[in-house]
Amino acid sequence: MHVFRVLRSSVSFATLTVATAALAAVSTAQAQERLCDASKENCRTLLVDLIDREAVGIDVGVWVIKDGRIPSALTRAARRGVPIRMIMDTRASASYAGYATFIADMAAAGIKMRRRTADGICHWNLMIFAGQGVVEWSGANYSPAAFVPVVPFRNHEDEVIYFSRQLLPSFLTMFDNVWTNIEEYVNYANIIEPPVRTHSTFAIDPRLNFPPAESYQDRLVPLIDQEPAGGWIDVEMYRVTQARPVDALIRAAARGVRERLYFDPAEYANPQQPGNRVQIDRLVDAAARYPGTIEIRMRAHEGLNHQKTVWLHAQHIVVFGTSDWSDASENQLEANMFSGQDAGDPLNDVLFDELNRIFDRKWSNAAPDGSIETRPYKTPVLPPPTQAVCTDPEASNAGEPLPCEYPAPDPTACSTIRLDDTALFVGAGEANWTINVTAPSSTCAWTATSDSDWLIVKSTSPTPPAGSGYVKVRAVTNTSPRRVGRFLIGGVAFTVTQGSGARWPNEPPGLTVLSDWGFDQIPPTADDLPIPGSPGWHVFNQLPPGSAQGWAQRSADPTAPLSPSSVYDFVFPEGMVEGTAPSTIYYDGFSADEVYVGFWWQPSSPFDFGPNGNKIAFLFNGGGATGQQFLMLRPDGRLHVLPDYPGDFRWREPNVNATVVTLGVWHRIEWYSRRSTGTLKWWLDGVLQGDHHDVSHPHPFDLFEISPTWGGNIGARKLQTDHYWFDHVHLSVR
Repeated sequence: MHVFRVLRSSVSFATLTVATAALAAVSTAQAQERLCDASKENCRTLLVDLIDREAVGIDVGVWVIKDGRIPSALTRAARRGVPIRMIMDTRASASYAGYATFIADMAAAGIKMRRRTADGICHWNLMIFAGQGVVEWSGANYSPAAFVPVVPFRNHEDEVIYFSRQLLPSFLTMFDNVWTNIEEYVNYANIIEPPVRTHSTFAIDPRLNFPPAESYQDRLVPLIDQEPAGGWIDVEMYRVTQARPVDALIRAAARGVRERLYFDPAEYANPQQPGNRVQIDRLVDAAARYPGTIEIRMRAHEGLNHQKTVWLHAQHIVVFGTSDWSDASENQLEANMFSGQDAGDPLNDVLFDELNRIFDRKWSNAAPDGSIETRPYKTPVLPPPTQAVCTDPEASNAGEPLPCEYPAPDPTACSTIRLDDTALFVGAGEANWTINVTAPSSTCAWTATSDSDWLIVKSTSPTPPAGSGYVKVRAVTNTSPRRVGRFLIGGVAFTVTQGSGARWPNEPPGLTVLSDWGFDQIPPTADDLPIPGSPGWHVFNQLPPGSAQGWAQRSADPTAPLSPSSVYDFVFPEGMVEGTAPSTIYYDGFSADEVYVGFWWQPSSPFDFGPNGNKIAFLFNGGGATGQQFLMLRPDGRLHVLPDYPGDFRWREPNVNATVVTLGVWHRIEWYSRRSTGTLKWWLDGVLQGDHHDVSHPHPFDLFEISPTWGGNIGARKLQTDHYWFDHVHLSVR
C-alpha cells in the first residue's frame, strides 16, 4: 500500500519551506520511512505514483535509466507544468542501449539537465518530490528488474528501495550543492541562466556520506576494525575489487569476528572486473586460516545481487547506499547512509532491523515459497551467529548482548585528547617510535588502533589506556611502493607515510646506467625534437593539449612515489580512435645485448581497456626496422609482453604471478631482456610476473620508448577520458 500523503501546497518549486516544515512535525521513523523489497514487491508502482502525484517539483540524480516507464512518467509531469531538474551522466549511453533516446525525449519535454564531467561518474539513483516531502534513493538503477521482480524470490535484482521523509532536508541541500557546482558539471539541456539553488539550506545529517567529497572507505574501514572479538558482520556487496575493506574483514576474522558475506557469481567471474575474483578468493583463504569465522554465499536465484549493504551487529550500525567496494566508487558521485549506534533511535532501528530481516531471509533461503536465493561458496556452512555478550563488569549491561553500555560520561571529560604529533614520514626500513597522549583527566579512557596491517600498536601506557600516557608503535619494512596508513588514538588520527623500498630491486648488477630521469621538463609540441633540459630524451608526435588523438603534459602530483611532484600525464580523450598513442617519449643512441628499464606508472580508474587493451612501453631492435617488444596492460587487467620479431610473434604470458593491476594507484614496473640468452622478465611492484627464456633476436637493443598506444586497429573509440601517469624512468644496459 502507498504510505505517503501528498502535501497540498500552492508554493512554487523555489519556495519549498512549507513542505520541509511539515517534515519536522512527523515524530516517528515508522511513519516517515518506507523500505521496498524489490525481490518480492513492485517498487516501480510506488515511484511512478509519486511522479504522477507531484505538483511542486522533482529533482532527479541518475546514472542510467533502462525502464521506459520512468522517463514517460517524468515527461508527463513536465508537460503538466511540474518543474524538473536532472543531474545525469551521458557516459552511460555507451553501455546501455536506449538511454540516449530517453534523455533526448526528456530534454524535448523541457526537463532541465546538468551533466557530470568529472572523472568519476554520477552514480546517484534518487528522486526528490518536493510537494510530497519524500526522497527516493538506493543503489538500484532505474531498470525493470531492479524495481519489480520478474518472479518473486526466484528472478529479481537484490535491491531495497528507500523512500524517506526524515532524510529529505539533507538531500535537498546536497542536490542544490551539486546543481550549482560549475567545476564538475555543465549545462546539458533547457538551461540558459547560471544554475541557482532552489531549496532552503539545511544541515546535512551526519549519518549521510556523499563521495567523492567524503570518502566511503575512510568511514567504513574503521567501523569494521572496531567490531569487537565475538562481534558479527554481515555484508551484501555487488562489486568487491578493492583490497582495503577486504583487509579489514580479514583482520576482523583474525580477532574472532563472525562474518556472513553474500556476493554475486556473475560479477565474481566478470572478465572486465578481475579484482572481484582476487578479493573474494582472499576471503575464501582467510576462512580456512581462521576457522569458524567467515562464511560466504553466492546468489542462486536467476537475477543479480546488486545491493551494497554492511551490518556491524555489535555496534548496531548498518551501512546502506550506492557505493560498492571498488576504487571507482571513491571518485564517483555516491550517496550512503551510516546509521547511528543508538539502538533507541527509531530511524536507526527501522533501517538496521528491516534491512537485516531481508538479508536473513535470503541467507537462510527462508522465502515463503521455498525459493533458493543463495548457496554456499567454498567455505564451510557454519551455525547461525549469535550475538556475543558484554563481559565488562563496569558496563551497565554486563552479561547482555554487545555493545557494552556505560553511564553517560561527563561530556567534557575526553573532548580534548591531544597527540604530540599527528603525522610522520618514515623510511622503507622498520621504524619504531612512541606517540605521547595528553588527556584532560585521569578517567578519560581511550583506545589505539591501526587501519593497516603494516602499522602495529605494540603497547600502551597505562594499560588499559586512560588519562595521559603513550603508545608504542611500529611500521614494518616496506618492499613495495610508498604507502600511507593511520593510527587512531583517542579519536585523533596519526598519519604515517612510509617511503618505497629499494628503487630498482631487480636490476642486475654491473649494468651501465644510461638515464635516471624524473620527468621534470615540459615536453615541447613537436613532431620529433629533444626535450630541452632532459638527459637525452626526445618527444615524438606531440600534439597540443585538447587534441582529439591525445597529448602528453607535465603535471604535478605530490603523491608520486619516487620523484614528486613532476610527472608526465598521457591523456587519452573521450572519442580517441584506437591504434595511436597520445605522444611518444624515447631514448636512443645505444647498442646493447642486455637492457633493464624501471619506471613508476599509474593508470586512471576507471579505465576503458577497449577491445585490445593499452600498451605501455617498447624496446626496439635495429631501430624498430627488424623488430620490437612491447609491454601491455591487456583487458584481463594483467601485464603481458609481445615480442614482435620475424618468426616470433607470440604473447609471453605472466607465467609466474598473474597479478591484477589495481587501477588508480602507482605501480613500479621493471622489465629486463637479454638478447643472447633469450631471457625476458618483468615485475609488478617487485613481484615477478613473467620469466621466459625463448626470446631471441639477431640485432641488439638500441631504443626504448614510452608510447602508450591504445587498442589495435578496428576503429574503436575511447568511451571516456583516461590517463597514464609516469613518475620516474631508469634505463641501464650492458
